[in-house]
Amino acid sequence: MPAHWTLDPSQCWYDWQTLIGGVLAVGAAAVSVYFLRKQISQTELLHQAELARQHNAVRTVTPIALSSISDFCHVISDEICDEIERRANAPLILDADENEKKRLSPQHIPNNVLPTMQGLVETLSEKSKIKHVAELVGSLQILQSRYNDLDLRQAGSDINLYGLLIDCAKVKLLTDSIFNYSRFVDEGNFSLFNGQDSEKVWDDIHRKSQSLVFSRSVPDLFFPTLAKKIESYKTHKISPWMEKFE
Repeated sequence: MPAHWTLDPSQCWYDWQTLIGGVLAVGAAAVSVYFLRKQISQTELLHQAELARQHNAVRTVTPIALSSISDFCHVISDEICDEIERRANAPLILDADENEKKRLSPQHIPNNVLPTMQGLVETLSEKSKIKHVAELVGSLQILQSRYNDLDLRQAGSDINLYGLLIDCAKVKLLTDSIFNYSRFVDEGNFSLFNGQDSEKVWDDIHRKSQSLVFSRSVPDLFFPTLAKKIESYKTHKISPWMEKFE
């Protein structure tokens, strides 16, 4: 026993009060931290549950937006194929006729697509899935812009038409890979950005481009040029995805 407690018993009581008060303060702090962490955890769980509900709601209507994109691609590919077939039957003489059609029939991304894609991205957490949707939206914008801006009377427009067909096929590939997930029949990762080899992706795009022209009266008209362009991309190791704008 400390000597000062014998000389002054009140000091003993004071020291014990101080010790007990300190222990209680530490205990109160520990309890506060426990309940604070519990509250944060509950808040996070509620947030995740709300995010899951929002994601499922967006996911439910995503097939409609994907169908709109698919229809958009088919309309554009049909316009392109009509022009290629017309040229095959009556080769274009550049600048020979001012009345010659200069543009293809203008097309625009359906109104329901972008809000749905935005809602999907807002409720996704996996970076590869977000990248996939971003690539789809970016590719749609590029397709619409290139298609509507294509000057049919310019030199090189023949090969540009095939380039647009391949752009269409790329959008179709990105779109079709989301369908099963959006219909709740596949919970796997729909993203094509999971380490797939570029050559394999180009092969998949090639198959999609063939499917776009398969129902034409003479699909063999399109196959050689499509194959040549795809092989050129693979040979020169060109990425199938959007690249940094310089």
